[in-house]
Amino acid sequence: MSPLLALLAAAITAGGLLHPARQAAILLVWLPFSNFVPPLLYAQFAVGAETVRGLIAIKDALLGMSLAGNAIRQRTRLGTWQFADLLLLAYTLLLSLYFALGLGDGDSTVSPETRLGALRNLLTPPLAWFAGRLLPVEAAPSLLRVLLLTHTAVCLFGFFELFYLPLEFWSLVVQIGAFLVDVKGLLPDQNSNFLGLWANHIMHGMRRMVSFYGDPHSLGQASVVPIVYVAALAASGRRRWLPLLALFMGTLALSIHRESILATLLGLGLLTWIRREQTARLGALALALLFGALLFGTLGAELITNTLTGQESSASVRTQFLEEAIDNLDQYWFGRGIGQAGGFAIGEGVQAEGVGENSYMALMGQAGLLSLLLLLGFLASAILTLTRGAAATGSLLAAAIAAALFGRCCGALFSESLFGFTGTAPLFLFAGLALRTITLPPPDTHADSPGHQ
Repeated sequence: MSPLLALLAAAITAGGLLHPARQAAILLVWLPFSNFVPPLLYAQFAVGAETVRGLIAIKDALLGMSLAGNAIRQRTRLGTWQFADLLLLAYTLLLSLYFALGLGDGDSTVSPETRLGALRNLLTPPLAWFAGRLLPVEAAPSLLRVLLLTHTAVCLFGFFELFYLPLEFWSLVVQIGAFLVDVKGLLPDQNSNFLGLWANHIMHGMRRMVSFYGDPHSLGQASVVPIVYVAALAASGRRRWLPLLALFMGTLALSIHRESILATLLGLGLLTWIRREQTARLGALALALLFGALLFGTLGAELITNTLTGQESSASVRTQFLEEAIDNLDQYWFGRGIGQAGGFAIGEGVQAEGVGENSYMALMGQAGLLSLLLLLGFLASAILTLTRGAAATGSLLAAAIAAALFGRCCGALFSESLFGFTGTAPLFLFAGLALRTITLPPPDTHADSPGHQ
């Protein structure tokens, strides 16, 4: 048996002995380290590339086991099916058919690995959503504590690596650039710079915070849910959460990941509307001003202005992609096929105009307009259901997740992050769990603990 299969078999065997809620907790802890520990092992301990890929795949296995474990053991039930559940189930079945039958009108052939990787990304939201929908309600407070504690550790290390570790730590010790090329198979001219680092470590002459996630994009994406949730706690009068909120927001600002910053700001805006009490409004306004000060001091007025006006280079490219997407909609009514559009396809030289840097066009480019309509219907239904449930029950969790989901969906217009495992698995896991908590509230949860309903 190969090291990869042996490693996965051991992980599945060990994970199968745990309750799905514990598997979900392990997943939340492992996610940030899955882009740090494997490259460190590959660079410093001569662990083979296949074994390292197995370590990376463990997080996928944990999500699958968390979903299958509750379904098989039947310790919890899905409860009343929501419209969002039906739409997402239809979306999952449609993509599975596209993959199994090789549907699509694309004339390019991509490798089976590329097709499988693309399917895995596209199915991350439904797998995580249903894993959360099946978790026991009483698991919400403990899983939220795991998320906040893990992200606190991530942020603290992020400040340490940014201000106290030289860039050579990433190029010589972790060797993140070589790892991305040798193990993940990314293109060297697109992902590594002359320092042997992932190109996004430096932006506009500024070093970006990376932390355990291995790249600033993943760190930024992972910050949205903790920031919005802790903001909900702080805006509700729990001032002891303000230092943690400042830590999280400072980390996001120093990652200089503008899509996640936009998603966070939009999420905080929706949160302010959901929690319309005067204290919440004033608290959210103060938090937004604090965040704006951090952002302004980090990026500078010129970069913010150039980003908003589309003059900055990457902002200009993303604006161009949106324009191309509108011009090329008629090319993708039925999709080119799984893996034949979007980031995975670009890695193999497959071109699909108007698809890049846009989650929705990347999906439509692969599985057609119907898949896009099903996903958009699910997202809208999930956000509305969580928003209404939060208003009816006073659930901070539902309000925060609805707000974070809304922000992420808007930010996905400028990248494929909606299908990035690191950024979306926790978001959709908690979205499914939040919907469950507003229909089946847990008994006697302490008022000041994370996850209080």
